[in-house]
Amino acid sequence: MFSSPWFASIYLLLMISLVGCIIPRMRQHWRSIRAQPPRAPQRLTRLPARADGTVATDGREALAAAREALKAKGYRLRDAEDGDLWVTGEKGDLKETGNLLFHMALLGVIVAFAGGNLFGWRGEIIIQEGQSWTATAGTFDTLNFSPLAGEGDIPTFTVELNKLDVAFESQAEGAQFGQPRRFDGLATVEVPGREPEQQEFAVNHPISVAGDSIFLLGNGYAPIVTVRDPDGEVLYSDEVTFLPQDNNYASEGAIKVTGRDPGLGLVGGFLPTLRIDPELGMTSSFPGLVDPALALTAFEGNLFPDAPAVGLQHRHRPDDPANQ
Repeated sequence: MFSSPWFASIYLLLMISLVGCIIPRMRQHWRSIRAQPPRAPQRLTRLPARADGTVATDGREALAAAREALKAKGYRLRDAEDGDLWVTGEKGDLKETGNLLFHMALLGVIVAFAGGNLFGWRGEIIIQEGQSWTATAGTFDTLNFSPLAGEGDIPTFTVELNKLDVAFESQAEGAQFGQPRRFDGLATVEVPGREPEQQEFAVNHPISVAGDSIFLLGNGYAPIVTVRDPDGEVLYSDEVTFLPQDNNYASEGAIKVTGRDPGLGLVGGFLPTLRIDPELGMTSSFPGLVDPALALTAFEGNLFPDAPAVGLQHRHRPDDPANQ
């Protein structure tokens, strides 16, 4: 949507409208600041708000006191001339200055947004805790370029996820139960030619690398799965990323065990806090690791669809020790 022509036309027209509004107002505001306040009117009755009073002092002393009082309140005074029996001043320039600065900042946001859509790029990658990853075009899970960006715009760097701390609300009741309370971590960033640097990050506090930002978009679980054959030999043992599907982190994942013939595929879900629902079956009732469970369905056959062989075939043999 953000790169579509109709959306681009909207913010381009908005930018043109802002420029057409800001430039004349800046000129008028600049002239107003440099000009002196207007002379006092001959008849004070022309002022919409006025008050009359009498003071027992010399007129010029009263005018001098009035000038000091207006200066103390932040008024910009008109230069006094010989023979003037009045004092005049005005204020409010800062209000208009702030208004113009706001509109200029809004214009800057639109320009930056347009520049990001023309020259920016966006990639996503899943990194497990303790792993490192080097940024190249082929290592991203998803990678999208703007019209004027390419692979050469991706800086070379390596990120190691040292730790990720996650906490969920477990004491509250109702809608607050299970809500995230903390997502923060520590990563080591290494750029060629520089010393490795550790940076803390959180949801709205990205990692800065060579002018680009790495944001934390989400988190999940990667349980260690070990698969053995009937003789107890380890066929597969590794951390497997399971992608969350709901707010309670009921996650889905798949495992390919290539150390046997035919190949073994495992598909299923990881449940941080197992709950058996009469209608939904196995679900998760809390996103934290209270009662974790792994529910998998086994298939055997060809694990690589491009190979000239048949697809996977589901096999369910409860008496097979490999299913336990």
